[in-house]
Amino acid sequence: MMFFGVRLNASHLMGGQIAGMRIDTFKYAVDLTLYRDTDGIPIATIDVINYAEDSMGVWKFDTVHNVYADTGAYFINGTEVYHYYDTITFKHYGKFMISWQNCCRNFAILNISNPGGENLYLQTILTVDSIMPNSTPGFLNAPVTLAQKNMYWNYNPLPYDADGDSIAWQLVSPLSYGGISTVVGYTIPRSNPLQPFVLDTITGQISWMPDTIGHFVASFLVSEFRNGVKIGEIRRDMQIIVVEDSTNNNGLKFATNSWNVNAQGYFEVPVLVNKQNTLTVVATDADNDYCDLTAAGETFLLTPNPSTLNVVPGNGTVTATFSWTPTMTNLRSKNYLTVFRGDEFHGVNHFLTDLTVGFKVIATDGISTNAEDVYLSVYPNPATDKVLIQFSQQSTVNSQLQVMNSLGQVVLQSNLGTNTGAHNVFIETSSWPQGVYLVKVLQGNQTKTQRFVKQ
Repeated sequence: MMFFGVRLNASHLMGGQIAGMRIDTFKYAVDLTLYRDTDGIPIATIDVINYAEDSMGVWKFDTVHNVYADTGAYFINGTEVYHYYDTITFKHYGKFMISWQNCCRNFAILNISNPGGENLYLQTILTVDSIMPNSTPGFLNAPVTLAQKNMYWNYNPLPYDADGDSIAWQLVSPLSYGGISTVVGYTIPRSNPLQPFVLDTITGQISWMPDTIGHFVASFLVSEFRNGVKIGEIRRDMQIIVVEDSTNNNGLKFATNSWNVNAQGYFEVPVLVNKQNTLTVVATDADNDYCDLTAAGETFLLTPNPSTLNVVPGNGTVTATFSWTPTMTNLRSKNYLTVFRGDEFHGVNHFLTDLTVGFKVIATDGISTNAEDVYLSVYPNPATDKVLIQFSQQSTVNSQLQVMNSLGQVVLQSNLGTNTGAHNVFIETSSWPQGVYLVKVLQGNQTKTQRFVKQ
């Protein structure tokens, strides 16, 4: 049985999550994050977080803590974000549930039968492990609160586990009072049949084209596994408001036509160990709205050598340069997922769109010429539709790229500039005939070559 303290109701709650981070053996810091729009009853400055322990498969009430909200900070699109912090020392090893709830959800939600009568309930499950330290997973990307009718919407909460445990994610029905049942009449947010509200279980990205104006709620569950055994979970509830804007005819679009796509159909960029790798990300808006860009991902959290992002915002176009020099310790079979988030400011509305890219760390470039620190590589090889050409620039001399077919004819020639470091150049090859091609990079008096096969 679970116990819930008494608090003042708030209204127009839009979602949130609870995360627990290990401080010491049994001591944990807890962060309850809540989002609400500013039209309803103000949020309570004092609230309660509930704790229960798993007793032979039954959740048994443990304790309840009063917590205090920080000053609500402006989020986006008329939304505030609040944090309630707590510190708890668990009595022993085991599995624990941390939960919170309050009334009420927004009356305007369309995919719940009686939203104004439903509580917003959040929980996370945490195993205090006697063998290895453990914290809950978290989300590296904040929610997105706004979408436009009949326009593609992409969002990735980017789940992440700092302990290196395996995680899996799924869309689930939001929970109601006490977490013992789901909200009544819940349905997936309404959509154009050609692009329903779906989750990619490989990347975590959600894609959607809403066809109805109004408020919709979604719930996102991340499960954590250690040695094949589930040891915890965290959920995020979020509310999306769909608007219709006849003046916004073009959403922000990323220029990805020439980017490398792996065999599973995902954007994948190989990065070389001990080299400064760069990727230029460009997004445009045909309405000439002001555009900006941010990024989130595990590579920004690494020590040493975290990745960096240099952004040049502007009207109609935003350009960003992602840079990363991975070390040998970063080698692994799994890609490092990074989400580039494009920001479009159209009148009073702030629209966001996410692009998920996997960075694949590789130890060698496959070819070295002239000097130990000079390289040129082509990936994949053999190639089909696209190839990624990676090369090093050791000095500020101007570089030229040439691609020739087996007859010695130049099929592509480009000026690569004078920036030093490692560079990525994507080439569209789908229209090229099958055969052997020679890639040549000319830097001053040095020439580097690499062959690849077009299938």
